[in-house]
Amino acid sequence: MTSHPEPEAAAGDVRAAVGSAPISDAVSAPVADVVEETPVRLRERISYATGDIGGNLIFATVSSFVLFYFTDTVGIGAAIAGTIILLGRVLDGTMDLVVGTLIDKTQTRWGKARP
Repeated sequence: MTSHPEPEAAAGDVRAAVGSAPISDAVSAPVADVVEETPVRLRERISYATGDIGGNLIFATVSSFVLFYFTDTVGIGAAIAGTIILLGRVLDGTMDLVVGTLIDKTQTRWGKARP
């Protein structure tokens, strides 16, 4: 059997960029094989947490204001105001689970969280 030398790749030849593998193999390669997972460093964790402090500070301020608004301006009792806020948070937590499940089960051509 005779072997033929491979022709030199032209400047625009895609096979030169991916080696001798066919183009279809390069496109269908799993992403997990290509991307290496590196552990998240402590510095990155602290940086992420520090960036979230501002959002949590605003959320806590608004939540406190709503409680004072319910009791002082609207004139409802503290127990009822607390119950309203509690029900809102329970509903929020429940909806997080429902929406998270929907996102996990949704598969589109653009990915999970895109329509």
